[in-house]
Amino acid sequence: MIGTILGDFGACRYENGEAELSPLGKVALSTALQVIEYSNAFIVPSVNKYCSHQDSLIHRENAVKVCQVAWSAGMVSFGGSPTDTLFYDDKAGMYFYWIMGSVLDALIHGCSKREALNTDGGKYLAGVASSGLNKSHAEDLLGYAANAWTCFSNAWDFKSAINNALKWNCKDRHLLCCLTGALADAMYGCESVLDEMVPEKYRPDLARIFSYQFEHRHFFPKASAAVAVKKNHFAPAETKVDGMFVSTRLKDLFLRSREKSSGDKYGFFLDNGWVYSYMAGGNVIGRFRFEEGLFDTWRIIDVQEVNHDGMMNYTLPDDMVSMEKLLKYICKTAQ
Repeated sequence: MIGTILGDFGACRYENGEAELSPLGKVALSTALQVIEYSNAFIVPSVNKYCSHQDSLIHRENAVKVCQVAWSAGMVSFGGSPTDTLFYDDKAGMYFYWIMGSVLDALIHGCSKREALNTDGGKYLAGVASSGLNKSHAEDLLGYAANAWTCFSNAWDFKSAINNALKWNCKDRHLLCCLTGALADAMYGCESVLDEMVPEKYRPDLARIFSYQFEHRHFFPKASAAVAVKKNHFAPAETKVDGMFVSTRLKDLFLRSREKSSGDKYGFFLDNGWVYSYMAGGNVIGRFRFEEGLFDTWRIIDVQEVNHDGMMNYTLPDDMVSMEKLLKYICKTAQ
């Protein structure tokens, strides 16, 4: 939710040099606050506003509302009356709802970019983005959804995604930045840029929204971990952890690990399908992935450590060699 709003802040600053919200951004803000207030997105007043394809203003407003209500439980249902009430008599709008709802739901639940594109809505989005159809839909919602995905998929964090959207040649930069911000926030989070992008008068409302998102998160995101921005080179690590199985509950504890405190040796965050381990100062030391197994289990695979050519190597801690010690650490630090 908060990424949609920050995207509009970015567009306003790019165009006017001021960090203010446009009318579209204010719709994103009010809808997010209503989602928090009412919990179920589809009983939020003013969200269910009928829209025909001739009404471009309401059309754009409903597009950002889709991004906001994706964080509520009601968004998991993509068919039937919710689609009809958000986009009445507009085929492109209904497809947009289905695409963005499906992709955002996947990203919010910790899927990688590739996994998000493997959802039903994601497959349609990939087709639009790769086949050139986005040119014929240049100024409708399907075109903006495809271009927002391109801005997001070529980024490595929230800020780089917004920068990609700002440089895109389009008529409605605010809409593109809002959609790109929603996608980037779902995967990377945006905690690290809040103070930089948000004026003082909006901070109380955005603090409420951030708190809601953080409480309802399915994983600990990259931006919240505040890791050092650098290009890391990874090499396979020799560890007994690689190939071992864990339960779904333990896998969820990995993904929900909170930010490391001063007394913790290391912490974990999720980024595009990889679980990264990092130490004090934000230095990434290694990463691994989960592969689904049988009987409600997950296998730890592709364990890698950071390898700095010609420089000091940050090797995985001895604790990670012992599965028993690693599980004890995760259970202690997870919320």
